[in-house]
Amino acid sequence: MGAARWLQRGWLSAVVVLAGGCQPPARDAAERSRAAPPAHRTVEEGATVAGTRSSSRQRTDPPRRSLTAQARGGRPARSEAAWSPAEAAARVLDVVRDSVAFAPTTVVWLVDVSPSAMDWGRDIHSELRRFYSDVVPTFLSGQKDRLLTGLITISQSVESRLASSADLSACVAAWDALRVESSGRERTFEAVQQALDEYLPVRRDQQREVVFVIISDEAGDDWPLIDQLVDLPRRYALPVYVIGVPASCGRTRGLDDDVERPAGAVETPPPPTAAMAWQPILQGPESRELELIQLEYEDPYADVGLLDAGFGPFALEWLCRASGGTFLAVRRPAPRSAPRGVRRSQWPTPAAGDVDPQVMRPYTPDYLDAAGYRALYTDNAACRALHDAAQLPPAGVLRDIVFRFERRDEAELKNRLDRAQQAAAKVAPAIDLVYETLSRGAADADQIASPRWRAAYDLALGRAAAAKARTDGYNAMLAALKRGRAFTRPDSRVWVLERAAAIEDSSSLQALIDRARTHLQRVVAEHPQTPWARMAQYELETPMGWQWTEEP
Repeated sequence: MGAARWLQRGWLSAVVVLAGGCQPPARDAAERSRAAPPAHRTVEEGATVAGTRSSSRQRTDPPRRSLTAQARGGRPARSEAAWSPAEAAARVLDVVRDSVAFAPTTVVWLVDVSPSAMDWGRDIHSELRRFYSDVVPTFLSGQKDRLLTGLITISQSVESRLASSADLSACVAAWDALRVESSGRERTFEAVQQALDEYLPVRRDQQREVVFVIISDEAGDDWPLIDQLVDLPRRYALPVYVIGVPASCGRTRGLDDDVERPAGAVETPPPPTAAMAWQPILQGPESRELELIQLEYEDPYADVGLLDAGFGPFALEWLCRASGGTFLAVRRPAPRSAPRGVRRSQWPTPAAGDVDPQVMRPYTPDYLDAAGYRALYTDNAACRALHDAAQLPPAGVLRDIVFRFERRDEAELKNRLDRAQQAAAKVAPAIDLVYETLSRGAADADQIASPRWRAAYDLALGRAAAAKARTDGYNAMLAALKRGRAFTRPDSRVWVLERAAAIEDSSSLQALIDRARTHLQRVVAEHPQTPWARMAQYELETPMGWQWTEEP
């Protein structure tokens, strides 16, 4: 067994928790086989790639090493989930250094050179350059071939900038030569495939330790390639580490859509294809497919819609877990408040929320291939309804609506009410579709075993019911006023529609409000300190009913 696997089994288990990637107990044997690291850090007897048999030489485990209380070099072990870029780099370099101490090692850096990643990763690159210029000469002690280095850059194209070099000056020069490439595409998993093709023989035939490290603030536009390449790192004990950013909970994007948009570029929707133009930066979701409904919040600046998922983007996190590596999520310490409406050019934002890895452990995403994931949600009507609703186009909600209606004459008032009702008529069909889709699975909701899916379903149905209650209630209150309503005070001239906890004269709408509250309150009570609870609490704080008041 090699050093990288030894580290993973020992002290890196602490890093997994601290970095935001928590491995839950497997739900069944099939999931365990997909999600767990290999049991032995060896090249498998008889394993083949491209028809070539591997060497039968096996390695045994060195003694485990625990760094739960103290990290290498006297650095205290982190107990929180926030890691600065330099700290994350230092952790990965500890892996490399200990691997070299155990056996000859090849480390391959796969570096995203997009504008956002180069700016975000500046401190990481400085730490790695210092490692090769100042640290490596000291601990190698003249055994330069004991550490070989490869460097591959990730952009629209994948380029090998350094191949199995023991020349430290060449390594430093390769880092210095990195330049921003503004292609608007990151072929991260094509780079992983190229690295596997190039360095698998090193592991298989030369029996060197091989460690891959990806540095990127994105999920990879070609992430569906994960299904065809995730098995090789697991099978041949090739650990993959990622220094990246956490996924945005249930969202594909954490940054504003126009970040990195090249001049004149046209957006193309996912899934990615071979001939891709530009698309907004992909930083999530943490699950294979969306598991949150794409329903707006009434406040366009409500940051509750962009929360830290507690895990890395799905494909990268899965690749790390399957290979025995770790996803190290960079979360810069930041003020807990920020001006409203400011352009989001860095993720996580200050309002993305704190993540407790221990709390999130039962909510780990399902790391399955496409077929396995499909089987997961088709076995339960509520899960299937959630999946179907989450794939629907984004649905808008009531915004910029009229609340004051002066009664000058009946015809003028009716015209104003008709125009106001158009706002509800515009958004109601999309909201109704989301609500009806989710309602089809309600009978199976209590049968959902997964805390993750249970929280997501209750939140989705609660939010959809709340949006429908607000929209239908607004329309119903205006319709009632059109039918005629007498002022209760002689000096009143203006009807004012106000938000309220309940709604007047509508038992069906009140039942809808009650249903929304039931599901949202259950999320808060059963899934505290999770992103779902935070979103549910926000919805509960926004009244769902309406009432009329009078003004002179």
